[in-house]
Formats: sequence, C-alpha cells, structure tokens
Amino acid sequence: MICCTAAFCTGVPKIHYDLQDNSAVVEPTGVWEKVTSPGVQNNVSTPPGMLAYSISENDILFNWKPSIDTSRLSGQADIVGALLTLDESLLVIAEQVGGTGRPNSTRLVFVNVINNKICGGMMLEKRRVKKIITIPGMSNKILAIQEAQSVFQNHNALLVIDLKRKRITQAGPGFDQPINSVCTDGSSAWVSFENNNTFAEIDLEDPDKKPRYCDAKKPVLALVYNPSSRNIISFGSGICEFFSINRHSLFLEKSLLLPDNFTTVWELSLPHLPNGVLIQNKDGKGLVVTSGGAVPIAARLEPYGCMLTDRTLLAGTADRSRIDNITLPDCAVSRYFAPSSLRPFSRNKTIFIFPRTTSPQEIIILDERGNVFKLALSGRRGRKTVLLLTDRTGVR
Repeated sequence: MICCTAAFCTGVPKIHYDLQDNSAVVEPTGVWEKVTSPGVQNNVSTPPGMLAYSISENDILFNWKPSIDTSRLSGQADIVGALLTLDESLLVIAEQVGGTGRPNSTRLVFVNVINNKICGGMMLEKRRVKKIITIPGMSNKILAIQEAQSVFQNHNALLVIDLKRKRITQAGPGFDQPINSVCTDGSSAWVSFENNNTFAEIDLEDPDKKPRYCDAKKPVLALVYNPSSRNIISFGSGICEFFSINRHSLFLEKSLLLPDNFTTVWELSLPHLPNGVLIQNKDGKGLVVTSGGAVPIAARLEPYGCMLTDRTLLAGTADRSRIDNITLPDCAVSRYFAPSSLRPFSRNKTIFIFPRTTSPQEIIILDERGNVFKLALSGRRGRKTVLLLTDRTGVR
C-alpha cells in the first residue's frame, strides 16, 4: 500500500506560518539568576570535545529555582521535557515559564553531568514547548514541539534549536491542529496531530518545504522511528502500523492489532529490536511491540524508561518509583532498582531517566521538583549520588 500525499489526503492540517506579536507579556515565574563570579569554571573536568565544555559559560554562577506547576497540588516543577545530549555530557531541562492558562515562554536549563554544574541556559521567548528530543547525527541541535499561542499569533510547529548558538535556527510551517508526537531519523521528522489519522513528514534541511503526508487507519496517538528496521511505527487505538520509508513515499508493510483495544499514551523506541517499541496506556499497562507481536509487561508502568548498552530495558514502575531491569524480547525482570530508598532519600516522583555509557553504567534521574541524581548500576541496589538539588531559594 502506498500512502497518500498532500494533494490527495483528507483531513490534512492546514499550514500557517509563525508571526510574532510583541504586545503580550509572559509573567516571570521561578528564579533564573546569573551572578558574575570571576574564576568560576563551569566546564572544569570536562573534555574539550564535549558539548558541555563548549556550551559552558564561565565566570558565572547560576541559580535556578524551577517554576511551580500551579495545576498540581503537589507543587511540582513545571517541567515539560528533558533530554541527554548525544555525547552524554549535557542534560537539557525544558521548563514552562508563565504559569498554567497564561501566555508562556520556555526556559532551557543546561546541566553539565560531567562536573554536576549548571553551565548555562536559554529562553525561548513567547514559545510554549511540550516536548524536546535529540536529532541523530546532530550533537548540538534538538527538536521541540511548539504549542500554538493565539496571543502571540504563533502556531503548532516543529522547532530546530541550536544549543551552541542558543537560538532557533529553523521553524517549520505551523499547523492548525496540536502536534501530539514527533520522531526523527536525523534528516526527516514525522509529526502526528490530535484526533487525526494523517501524519506529516518534514524535511529538516528545508523545514519550510511543503510536508509530505501519510494516512493511518485510525487517529495517530504516537509515532516512533526504529533505526534497526528503518520503519515509522504508528499507534492508534487498538492498532499499530509499520511503514517503510521510501524516497518518494511511505509504504504500509503490515498492521498489528493490539490486545484489549490498547490506547497508547507514552512510547519508547527499542532501537536494537527490529520494529521494537515499548508502549504504555493510561492505566499503566505496558506492551513490548515488535513486528512479531506484543508481549505484556507484568508491572504497572510509569511513563519513563531507557535502553542500556547491554540491550536490556529500564522501565519505571508505580511500585514506589521502582525501576525494573527487563530482558528483551521475553520481558522478564532480571533485577530492579529503588533509587527513592537510597540515600539521599526522596519521595519525589521520577519523571525522566537517561543512560550513560560509563563503567559501571549509570543513569541520570530527573524528578518532579527538578532534582537530578546519578545512579550507578553496580551491586545489588546501585549507588546513588546527587547531581543537582533545588529548594525554595534555588539550587543548593
């Protein structure tokens, strides 16, 4: 089956272009302070070839107190995304500024994970971001999903952000429907839209170029790129579809029905498995999907996880933030880690984990209040250390 292009698709989101309006103001929230302090080296102990070295601002002390998510009684930080750069040296935290239900900007906080220092940051003025991801082959650039803000006359769009230059280098065409998912192979990006069967392919070298569109059988809830099979995997309610990438179009290779009309709310690519993806529904049920079928995860999941260098999976669970180490593709739990029960103790929920290829291997843990820890996956329980702590006054 050959998927349709923009000329023939029904329900294709209308394209708009980003226009800025300087009349509205974003209310400052949280604390972001830069204090001149000669002699401070925020790239100390960092190899010069790493992104964290080149991006660090020296002779400055940074103080960050995250904005509070006022929509939640727990008072957690208003963190909308995070990623670890491809060279594993820099943690980028995306924080919403302005509060809930108001005009927003997005602050990116740069944390050097080699020396445990905040080493810089940047503000995406009048841009409300909902997700950030790395771009294969581009160590200093990331992708961001922008949500429309009518007060600024900007639209739902995909942004390319250069971390070294601290600026948006490319902003593709805007759409009249919210973007709910994005994936990329480094040269193209694919985005899906809320309540829409159609997803779009955007050329990252020329994001203003007219997108190429493809239709799925049901509204697309999530898109995943799998590098081992070079497929785009689309998830709708109760179904996943495997599309092969062609120079001129996308081809539907096969469909797979998911048990119990499974509705995906979070997804993680499993790059070492052909067509491998971990998906989770709103009830915490998880499935490992491959072209051969779907295998259930026994534990109730939380929406975070990562792959390790030994090709096993770490998946967060609802059991006191326990992290299960799962072998693939059989989905057996080989061991688990409970970082909240390790010193320094923390009851805050984990929201992101990222792997580093250290020896022993470690993961970076970001919690709901903006605290960051390292967990070395050694021994029976692992070894936890502090990377960054925040409190009412900021970083401590």
